Amino acid sequence: MRYKEMIATEDTTQMYDAWASYRGQLTNYVSDGVENFYRKQYLMRTGKLRAEGFSLETELAHIGKKPVVAIWGAGNCSDLDLYQISRIAKLVLIDREVDRTKKARDRYGLTEAECACIDLGFWEVYEEEEHFFAELLEQGADDLHLSQYLDNLTHTITEQKRIMQKMDKLFDFSVVSGLASQLNARFYGLLHIYGRNLQKLPQVTASLLRMNENASASLYDMVVQTTKNAVFCGNELMAAEAAQADVLSALADDWSEVCEEALSDGNACYAKDRCEVSGSREILQIIEDRIASGENRIMHRAGMVWPFSLNRYYFMDVLTLEIVNKKTKR
Repeated sequence: MRYKEMIATEDTTQMYDAWASYRGQLTNYVSDGVENFYRKQYLMRTGKLRAEGFSLETELAHIGKKPVVAIWGAGNCSDLDLYQISRIAKLVLIDREVDRTKKARDRYGLTEAECACIDLGFWEVYEEEEHFFAELLEQGADDLHLSQYLDNLTHTITEQKRIMQKMDKLFDFSVVSGLASQLNARFYGLLHIYGRNLQKLPQVTASLLRMNENASASLYDMVVQTTKNAVFCGNELMAAEAAQADVLSALADDWSEVCEEALSDGNACYAKDRCEVSGSREILQIIEDRIASGENRIMHRAGMVWPFSLNRYYFMDVLTLEIVNKKTKR
């Protein structure tokens, strides 16, 4: 069945070696972000202006425990070096396919005490529902009926969204990279596999937009609810063929410079209008709306290139989102 063929393409294990450079960049970004947070805490605690005496190990020893870093949509964890991050933090891998995250944990040689694997169920799309959509396409369902199914599914998921209790600020930090674009990606994939052109399906296009908006809102709300300090977030802005990797690299370098200059001047730079990837665009809209309202602030932002497959590369917008305490505004 075509559905199984599509699922088979999601296994990124074979890309582990090809992602070495990107994995190193993203891992260092997270590790440096954690260290920078505690460096700032050290300066505030000691009243010093400079951090000559600071070391992350000493600061964590003072606190008495390692921070907890949650990795959302962890999957195979081919884009993050879990072992390196585990040296400074306890890990929680979050994915609806828990068995995949357990295999990733084993690959990095980590124990269950060092790295937990869970499913929080923040956007409950099941394979049965994707199978049914594939059957509709197999039967030649028209724009209206496909759209009605997607709208009904979105309504059902939103209404049944699990109410999380006693989960406020479970994690010190969260990593959410390349996830928003994947929450409903299988529906786009099935449309492509069955040769259905979205430009000729305006109602389906509108339904998928609503689905992405709801999924992104659910993801954002859950991450912010469960994260205490900061979120390291990466979203695809645009794709290109492997032959155009240099073009994406130039765009990423330019984006990094623009962001660094804007942040040093106390300004915001927005990525939503540059984004060409469904799901990423919707989560960026939410993030940037919350920044404008003062709920979050960006502490750092940069561009990276993700060699997603042998043929397809992505220009990634990677940022550190600090959660503002509504009571203290800090």
